[in-house]
Amino acid sequence: MFNSIYNNDNLKKSVLYEPIFYRLNNDSDKQAFDELLARGKILFLHDEIESQLQELLKIQNPSISIKKEDYENLIIQHLNGGALADYGVWVYYPWNGRMVHLLDEDEFIEVRTNRNQFKITKTEQELLRKKKNWDRGAIGRPVYRLNDGYGTNLRRNTTGRL
Repeated sequence: MFNSIYNNDNLKKSVLYEPIFYRLNNDSDKQAFDELLARGKILFLHDEIESQLQELLKIQNPSISIKKEDYENLIIQHLNGGALADYGVWVYYPWNGRMVHLLDEDEFIEVRTNRNQFKITKTEQELLRKKKNWDRGAIGRPVYRLNDGYGTNLRRNTTGRL
């Protein structure tokens, strides 16, 4: 039987084996997130936002050689007065109790597809973005891969390698 923690809107739309997204700048998501923490439902907390922001800033400023000590100020500027914990999206995997803090969809995809910018075209990147289940593929495995170099057919790659 589900605890009351599983009665929020995000969980009603999901099945047990689908990740649940929490955006802490949304009051209902913040309340559900805090409730998960309070009830001990989060067994592992992985905060990847800072390293992902560093990679995003590097991508967005390719002509600047950013030093390690410069990232803190650049991140503060990027957050525009917001809290780091409230930035991006927290993704909860209820089947294993993991919570991961990541960039939200647009920035996350920008970081992920940038790694392939010389392997696939912008048009192909946009096609990937529109594919069903991209959110699950982007956050973990499986990932999508171009099939036979034609750029129009996509297939699922369960190896986790591009």
